[in-house]
Amino acid sequence: DEGLTWVAIHGRTRAQAYEGLADWDYIAEVKAHSKIPILGNGDVLTPHQAVERLKKSGVDGVMIGRGALKNPYIFLDALRIWKNEPNLNNGSRNFADLFEKLAQTIQSRCDEHITQIQLRKFAAWLATGYPGSAAFRKSIFQSGSVEETMEKSMTFFREISINKQEDTSDERFLMGGHG
Repeated sequence: DEGLTWVAIHGRTRAQAYEGLADWDYIAEVKAHSKIPILGNGDVLTPHQAVERLKKSGVDGVMIGRGALKNPYIFLDALRIWKNEPNLNNGSRNFADLFEKLAQTIQSRCDEHITQIQLRKFAAWLATGYPGSAAFRKSIFQSGSVEETMEKSMTFFREISINKQEDTSDERFLMGGHG
């Protein structure tokens, strides 16, 4: 009656921060008693989790945060699962092209210092779950220039484009959202 058109609910309390699991039972309960669309949020790290949360909770949509940082294709993958369409990429992704486009966008909007910070952060996230990612993260955080970060990142992402990303949703590294 207050004029709300939709509500997003994060299934964790403020005190929980990134600890513990989101309470999707609570989100589903709110949705069951609501006249307006409800979006659920929390612990959606894979496309399968996104679809499962939609189906089990009855929400009108899910919000995806950290899951998109390590897999920007999560939205496309979740939509394909939802529609029962085949996975056309067979698990491989071209993160090199994706990272190069991201780098161009960041460089066009930020100075060199901020560009370096952002490139390191996003490269670290995208590398998560691939063989050698820990050593790669260490190397890029020690790089001294945007050019060096780009060179190391492009080499790493070209080498992993044929590998399938492992599920790392339980790793502490992923919980802070900062990379």
